[in-house]
Amino acid sequence: MTDMPVAYRSMIYDRPGKAGPGVGETPGVAPGMATPSLVASTADMPVAYRSMIDDRPGQAGPGEGETIANHGRALFIDTAYWRLGPVLGAAMKSRLFLIPFTLLLLLILSACDDAQQRLSALSGPTMGTTWSVKFTGSPRDGIPALKTELEAALEQVNQEMSTYRPDSDLSRFNQAEAGTVQTLPEDFAKVLAAALKLSGDTNGAYDVTVGPLVNLWGFGPDPDRFEPPADEDVQAALRRIGWQRLTLQGREATQPGGLYVDLSSIAKGFGVDKLAGVLKEAGISNYLVEVGGELVASGTKPYGQPWRVAIERPEVGKREVEKVLKLHDIAIATSGDYRNFFEEDGKLFSHTIDPRTGYPVTHHLASVTVLHKSCMMADALATALTVLGPEEGVAFAREHELPVLFIVRTNEGPKEILTPAFQAVLDSQKQEK
Repeated sequence: MTDMPVAYRSMIYDRPGKAGPGVGETPGVAPGMATPSLVASTADMPVAYRSMIDDRPGQAGPGEGETIANHGRALFIDTAYWRLGPVLGAAMKSRLFLIPFTLLLLLILSACDDAQQRLSALSGPTMGTTWSVKFTGSPRDGIPALKTELEAALEQVNQEMSTYRPDSDLSRFNQAEAGTVQTLPEDFAKVLAAALKLSGDTNGAYDVTVGPLVNLWGFGPDPDRFEPPADEDVQAALRRIGWQRLTLQGREATQPGGLYVDLSSIAKGFGVDKLAGVLKEAGISNYLVEVGGELVASGTKPYGQPWRVAIERPEVGKREVEKVLKLHDIAIATSGDYRNFFEEDGKLFSHTIDPRTGYPVTHHLASVTVLHKSCMMADALATALTVLGPEEGVAFAREHELPVLFIVRTNEGPKEILTPAFQAVLDSQKQEK
């Protein structure tokens, strides 16, 4: 990946280290840091694919989201027409005019096709990490208007569900007095309902109210810590959590008192789904959307090529590819503990907190990658399965027929465990041309 443009690499990776505040600042059950999960791989990609990833430096002229290749084609057509102009009058008197005219017409038609196949890209900061979209075709109201709509959608998610904004809808709920009934925005209520259902399905291994523990361990809005908290503090935080205490009826949520809801392990994925919805409304059907490493793909890249992403091998201090996948109208999310942790006396404390014990997970599951039609659910499931671990998590995924890749640390190195549904995805991709 050393030959890959930095702009592309930075768009796919989550940022190592502590990122700025936002909803996605805290992937997994334990908020705190954007975890690098999905990376771009060019090792097995044809040159034509790599060349369409980014504009190339040293060229002038392309507009926002326009590739250099397309700009060069348009420039060639303009130049050809300019050069033909002075002789068109004379040429029209001769049958020879039909030849250059036909060639010019073919060039113009080719340029129209190229415009539909052009790979455009938009990106920016959000949720303590970054967002990006790549798409083909022309948005209904133009690219500048599309970017404005994408940014507005992300701003809405932040304003509703960020624990870092004191005036967000979520922060107001967390700070409310006992017995307060708050009417939630529609999207907030949708995400909270999904989180509560998963909390119940996993018997609390995923708990949307885990915030006090996350903050206590230094992986939330509170300052970082470099030593574990006292046991009595952990027990005090445990008494404050419990998804069963939260009542949600439609859009009406009741604060029982002292409950701290944290949607960081699901809201980032929801943000991906929101961006995909904006693209569809703009008439775009071929796209790849990414927020902090969680992605969803629809359709294909230019000229029918599939969207490809790579799953990173979960090894501290390394950037290596474990597996490359083609994404066909599906979302993907990865949760892991190999980037976000602190160490004391040679012991690593993962950012993934088990709400049932109050302590970071201690099993040897290094990362979990989930495929799902909803990025919101892929994001939350990746966290839940990471907490459950290599035995409970694999059993849960198989029972619910989820396509999941587990990577477990062993003395011999990383070991893959694939659910039957995930293996079926790989088998179908091998049969593709």
